[in-house]
Amino acid sequence: ITIRYAKQEVDVARRLLRRIVNGKEHFSWRSRVGLVALKVETLSGFTNSPLRPHVFPQILLNDPVEKYMIPFRESRPLGADLILENVAMRFLKDSAVPLVNDWGSCVGIVHSRDCTKV
Repeated sequence: ITIRYAKQEVDVARRLLRRIVNGKEHFSWRSRVGLVALKVETLSGFTNSPLRPHVFPQILLNDPVEKYMIPFRESRPLGADLILENVAMRFLKDSAVPLVNDWGSCVGIVHSRDCTKV
């Protein structure tokens, strides 16, 4: 019963989103509507959806993630021991920056939106 109820909720959400998306010529996938649409698409498995061509138009969902990743060296990682205010300018170019330890191993990613007090 729970799975059936969840499927019905996804179907209702899909219909509502279809109305919203069709009513707008352009909207951002980073907006609240876009994020909800992406969540609904993910929950429904991206099957038989009129939104599917808009969510990921340039990729195939069956491809491996690494096909779309930026190679680690190209991402120009920063040392995790650097002082944040000394690297804040990097956020003008990149919204997320990988961090490495002294051995060159990735220890995390810092996102510009997480650094609102800089």
